[in-house]
This record gives sequence, C-alpha cells and structure tokens, in this order.
Amino acid sequence: MTDNGGPGSGGSVPDLATVPGGAPGPDTVPGNSDTCVIVVAEGALHAPDTVAAHFRGQASVRVADISTADRIKAATTGASGLVVALQRLPGELVEAIDPGLRVIGRMGIGTDTVDLAAAAACGLTVFNEPTYGVPEVANHALAMLLAVNRKLVPADHHVRQGWHLGSTFSLAPMPPLDEMTVGIVGCGRIGTAVAALLAPMVAQVLVYDPLRDGGGPPGTERLDHLDDLLARSDAVTVHAPLTPQTRGILGRRELSLLPRGALVINVSRGGQVDEQALAELLATGHLGGAGLDTFATEPLPADSPLLVAPNTLLSPHCAGYSERAAWRLDIWTVGDAVGWLRTGRLRHGAVVVAGTR
Repeated sequence: MTDNGGPGSGGSVPDLATVPGGAPGPDTVPGNSDTCVIVVAEGALHAPDTVAAHFRGQASVRVADISTADRIKAATTGASGLVVALQRLPGELVEAIDPGLRVIGRMGIGTDTVDLAAAAACGLTVFNEPTYGVPEVANHALAMLLAVNRKLVPADHHVRQGWHLGSTFSLAPMPPLDEMTVGIVGCGRIGTAVAALLAPMVAQVLVYDPLRDGGGPPGTERLDHLDDLLARSDAVTVHAPLTPQTRGILGRRELSLLPRGALVINVSRGGQVDEQALAELLATGHLGGAGLDTFATEPLPADSPLLVAPNTLLSPHCAGYSERAAWRLDIWTVGDAVGWLRTGRLRHGAVVVAGTR
C-alpha cells in the first residue's frame, strides 16, 4: 500500500486517475468561486473540525444528519458532494438527494451500504477508499487469529475468576501455529497482505477468491473450489467484499466442512458468515474458536448467540483503525470529493459508479 499516512509521512503520492463523468462544476459557496460545499454525514469524520480547517479555502465542510429523506434533501441543498462512512444510503435516501449534488464518497472499502443502482440511475458518481487501512485490517485479522489460537480470551477469564484449581478451563486443543494450514477467502489487497503476514508463521496458506481469477500471492496455494479450501484449513479468514456472490458464503454447510477444532476469522463484512450456525458449531465443539469484527447487524444485538459462544473474540467493526489510518480516511475522502469536483480526478480513491452529473 502506498504510504500517504498523515502529516510528514514522507510517502509517495499515487498517480491521479481520470474519472469518467468528472468535470469542474458550478456548485460553489456564494461569494467564493473556488469553494465547493461538501456535506458529511453526522458521525462519519473522526476529527470534523480538523478536516474543516484543512480544506478551508477549498471546500466548506458541512456536517449534517442525513438519516431520513427530508433531512438528506435539506442537507444536500446547495452542496456538490456527500461523504458517508457506515451510514446507510438506501434507494429512498439516494433519490432524495438534491439534484445539484454530483458525487458521493464512501469512507472505507465496502460499498454495500450504498444503493449503487439508485446512485447510477440518478447520475451520481460514487467512489470509495480501498487502500486507506490495508495494514491495519490485515494486522487485526492476524491478531484475532493468534488470540483465538492461543485461547487468550478464556485464559484471561480464568485468571480474573480466581485461577481456581478445580476450573474446567482447558488449553487443549491448541495446535502449534507452525503446523496449521490457514485458508484465506478473498485475495484482494487485504487478503494478500494477510497472506504475506501468515506465510512465515504457518505450515501452509491456501487461497480462494470467488470474484477474481488468476494465481495467488507468493508462497500460497490457490484453489478453485471453496469446499476444498475449507476441508483442508485449520483456520479460515474472510477478506472478500459483500456482494450477491459472497453473501452467506460461509453458511452452515460450509462451516461444517471445516475440520473439528478449526478457527473462523471475519474482519471483512457481516452477512458473509451464518452467525447462528457459527455460534452453534462453536457450542458443540466442532469449531474451536472465532474472531469477528463485522456482523450482519451492527451494533451486535444483545441476544446474539455469539456473545456467549466459547473462545470467541469480538470487536466493534474497528479493524481499519489506527490514528494514522483515521487521518487518512478523513482527509483522503473529503479531498477526493473536492478533487473530483474540481478536476474530474481522484488522488487516492477508486470510482465504483461513474455518474453523469
């Protein structure tokens, strides 16, 4: 990943990519022909005041509630760009956006929270930021795998509960890491980064990608069928985007193909793993543990069976976070919205929908 991390990073800047549909537009702040208005969903930016100050003179950054059709219509009136994080933009909200708005920036990698078909029908350009947190997400996946393999969560509970000699806490089964085969589902930027971290630590890395053809990263074995990967993997980690092809990719049948005691890691997207089946297979002992950063419903409901599943490590969709990554995500996304409106180009992001506005 190109290092464009925060102030003084010293990293190289990727070449500008021309975006179809992008061109300087008329949307400006009255009295300042060089300043556009960018609406940012409430709660999206990590440091809204810092971002507003950073772009002063280039853009007016307006934080707003966009949770209903009436609110998003009012918020986007007179604006030319909209930036969202995990806030959902279903069709009814996209269609309510002011006709003068031209571009939507998604802070992050996944775009399943935005109705892309509705955006395309409305002529809106949509882009995401697929490279902002690759090392962070890969490191989080590895940290979860190591913690679950070493049973650090139940071990911690055992100590805090008094370290009783009569406790039922057991370390076994715990295969040595260097004898494990780890399967990676999805081999884009993050899956490739995870493979590079794992290769010197485990016996074998297998990869399967439901969306990409071709070989796997160096030091891995690519398989053409998910079932084959699952049958051979002592642990599986998911790094695919949520699409119609990947929704439910690890259902009850697939999870049952894993060897007894296998581990499941998901820092990609909720909706890809059957959470009920996962919890049941953990409870029966067929699966040995799980580490999850994303869930089908977020926040995780209080009655989720995952909350009581054994040897399960949960985190609140934070795998992409570090102070530097948060800075990148704020500045890159707003900056790309401004850049696209001015020049029709993105410096860091990637176009998902090329609009016509």
